[in-house]
Amino acid sequence: MTILLAAAALAATSPALPTLVMPAPPALHVAPGPAAPVDPARLALARQTAAALYRDGSTARLLDHLLTPRPDGTASALLDMTLGELMAPLMPKLPASDAAAGQTSLRSMIAQKDPYFEQRLGAIHDAAVAEAVRLAPRFEPQVREGLAQSLAHRFTAPQLAELGRFLGSDTGQAFSDQLYLMWMDPAVIKAMLSTFPALSAELPAAMQRVKAASDRFPYPEKPKPGPPKPAPKGKK
Repeated sequence: MTILLAAAALAATSPALPTLVMPAPPALHVAPGPAAPVDPARLALARQTAAALYRDGSTARLLDHLLTPRPDGTASALLDMTLGELMAPLMPKLPASDAAAGQTSLRSMIAQKDPYFEQRLGAIHDAAVAEAVRLAPRFEPQVREGLAQSLAHRFTAPQLAELGRFLGSDTGQAFSDQLYLMWMDPAVIKAMLSTFPALSAELPAAMQRVKAASDRFPYPEKPKPGPPKPAPKGKK
């Protein structure tokens, strides 16, 4: 939800803003927990952990970090990068026609076409955070409860108690504050972009192996087409 709000807000800043696709964080390969209800005491511990990991206002804080005009914000840091810096992991050497642009910050490139860009970005930041504050009470409790259910299935009561002690410490609180923001850090984004060339080279063969694994099993028959629909009256 937060990422969707942030993406919509960034897309609205200017028609000149380049489209930045942020890869999803790597999935954790954890075996699914049992479907049976967990012990109430264990669930209570999980709810405490979920409340520490995803506190009230987390969505607004994340959007603030993503969109703030402050230098420490994600959007601001990315906008201050040059096209050459941003594209270096994907294209180490820009074409000659783009060499000059490669030395110009994205902020400057956009401002040349949109003189109100800075004011627009600030206004969008304020509006997006205000909307997150308004909407969060509707969905944050449900997300937090889902997180608690997941934690209760995946961790034992002693583990949850240990997590609770850690998250209750100053270091734990700092960690929970930064947990989601780290995935939006420009350094992490650039590192993810740097993996694209190697992954792109491997992807075709990998997809063939995935298809071969699926092809070992018969596919369901395709539904047969039904009789043709009669033409509407009055039309040939």
